[in-house]
Amino acid sequence: MEQDLIRIISTGQIYLYLFGQYWYIVDMPTLYGVFGSNPDVTDVTSLPSDAQLGPQISGGSCLFQPLGSAAVYFLCASNQTAYLITSMTALSYYQFNGPLQTCTNQVLNDWLLMLLNYGANIDAPSTSATAPRKAASAQA
Repeated sequence: MEQDLIRIISTGQIYLYLFGQYWYIVDMPTLYGVFGSNPDVTDVTSLPSDAQLGPQISGGSCLFQPLGSAAVYFLCASNQTAYLITSMTALSYYQFNGPLQTCTNQVLNDWLLMLLNYGANIDAPSTSATAPRKAASAQA
């Protein structure tokens, strides 16, 4: 089962719920670049009143696969951090369906990997984990 992205009806703002925080996706090209062309989205009237906001997912954010590696990272441009997506289950759960970016130049690839900050690993939640809380859902 996958987790829907969250869209605020009145503003059209779309969020990813990750690490207990709501990460704002700044524009449609970024949405498509990270989540693909047709992610599932749940409409709500607002985020929960006690919602914790995470970093923005801004232009330049992408899915990155290092040269010669099976690893896939979510690169968040706003905080210049790479998050290892630990499994295909996690990739699917969070709907990371955007195109994989690669660097075929080994020197540039190595420099990129060296310069990145590394955040927490992105794992698929256990079956006992709870989904993001929504203040008020709307029917689609």
